[in-house]
Amino acid sequence: MFIPLFLPLSSLTLGNTITASCTYILASVSGYLYRQQQRQHRLQIAEQKAVNLATRNNIAIALHDSLSGHLSYVALKSQQRMDDPSTTESDRSIWLDIYNQTRYSLDAMHTIIDVLNGKEQYSGQTISTLINTLITENNSIIHNLGIKGQTLIHLTTDHPAKHPSCIEAISLLEELYSNIVRHCHKGSTYLMTVSVDLHCITITQIDDERHPNQITGLKHHGYGLQTHKKRITELGGTMSYSDNEHDGWSLQARIPLAMH
Repeated sequence: MFIPLFLPLSSLTLGNTITASCTYILASVSGYLYRQQQRQHRLQIAEQKAVNLATRNNIAIALHDSLSGHLSYVALKSQQRMDDPSTTESDRSIWLDIYNQTRYSLDAMHTIIDVLNGKEQYSGQTISTLINTLITENNSIIHNLGIKGQTLIHLTTDHPAKHPSCIEAISLLEELYSNIVRHCHKGSTYLMTVSVDLHCITITQIDDERHPNQITGLKHHGYGLQTHKKRITELGGTMSYSDNEHDGWSLQARIPLAMH
């Protein structure tokens, strides 16, 4: 019996057509499934962004409602005491300091609310400007409390303040100054250094002594420095601190400035 070695041309054409059709169908189905997957992914991202935005807005509202009234009350009472003819010059100076600090806190609160509402933090500003302003303001506060010390600045270059490492450095400095107020007695001394170069920001602090929180009635949470250490580690840096009853308290932080 003769068996043909080649199929007729019509059979080959039909086979090729079926193969091409199957390939087209598979490609179409795969493309459809991929587009659906991408669409679902975009929807999930949009939903998460909406949830995050709502959460930030709720935090901003709660922050404003819980603090704005109290701080405004303190500012108003301070203003009234300063305007009172019976207030002595010495007391008026104290009330002025309280008023200024309250206004500073209100401004800081509104900055935080702006960030929560999506406004870019420190837009158009540089790290050198922010550091110098922060140090000048806080050194004045600390010296008014009778705490002695200084902050040395060494800047070999400048960076946009909106860089994540710069934002963290400013936040850490604010925490360190707050801790000096809370834990250093009148007459205590401190030395802080801030160095900024092309590659990193280095912050060191040494106190000759450190005491329990001096402000009565305030809860001690203890997570401030731990939070900063976690952030700095996430940025690829390091932070360490120690408390020795003979050598005082010390801290060193190195925050890298990778291109962002």
